Amino acid sequence: MTVLMHLSDLHFGAHDPAVCAAAQRLAQRLGVAMVVVSGDLTQRATALQFEQAARFVQGLHARSNLVLAGNHDLPLFAWWMRWGRAYERYAQQFGIDQEPVRQMGAFYVVGVNTTRAWRHERGSLSSAQIDHVAMLLARAPPDAWRIVASHHPPGVP
Repeated sequence: MTVLMHLSDLHFGAHDPAVCAAAQRLAQRLGVAMVVVSGDLTQRATALQFEQAARFVQGLHARSNLVLAGNHDLPLFAWWMRWGRAYERYAQQFGIDQEPVRQMGAFYVVGVNTTRAWRHERGSLSSAQIDHVAMLLARAPPDAWRIVASHHPPGVP
């Protein structure tokens, strides 16, 4: 059996190390194959907080990871980074793909970036993103569990 673990809002910088260690022990005990982290890895998007988050995710020892940025992963106090460099610190630890797709066993997971570099709150999806996700889900293996992961809940304003 393939085990998937979903985590969100880790908020490194305001985290509890004991809880993080317990989550790592649980992942190892369950033999988690895939970890999905749906945003807010950090509290204030500092390089140190991203390094801590990356060490934590690596410590889960999953064979596959799908990690998304959340609004707390965009620079708040270094606001000038939002013009062209908003995801720079995130990318240094988790790669440049902001909408990853992973398949592991029966799970087919499509990641969607609901953050916007110019806005620190409230997420959104564009029509192009919705169409892209629909196309990816249509291409998924017929027997796969199709999972869409995002930081912000989908909704209509």
